[in-house]
Amino acid sequence: MQPPGHNPLGALNIMAMLVLILAQAVTGLFANDEIASAGPLYGWVSHELSNRLSRFHRANDTWLLVLIGLHLAAVAWYTFALRQPIVRGMITGDPGTTASADGATIVDSMLMRALLIVLVLGALLALLLKLAPDAVPALF
Repeated sequence: MQPPGHNPLGALNIMAMLVLILAQAVTGLFANDEIASAGPLYGWVSHELSNRLSRFHRANDTWLLVLIGLHLAAVAWYTFALRQPIVRGMITGDPGTTASADGATIVDSMLMRALLIVLVLGALLALLLKLAPDAVPALF
């Protein structure tokens, strides 16, 4: 049976996905479609920078799809070829084994930290959106 967690290549894939998801979210806040809509923080950057961020935002979705496809292929390999039931652990966060000597699981140790991080980041985003200047994308 596989120990809980990812192998080094899987961990690298997860870290890359998290970085690209963060980049996708951040660039989307400043992006524009050069027609009629723009991200809520568009007014804080120049139109040229917004266009560069928009190009990155559009290209980044392809890289995200590639990494997600690789992750799904690895899950299928472990599930069907190696006969290791890892999907349940991915959904519940409980791989079916204890993660530490004292019996605490990953879920127990990180849930409150994760909730606190989400609340703080949500409050910061709400504040940024409230303070953002109104801006209309240039149509020409």
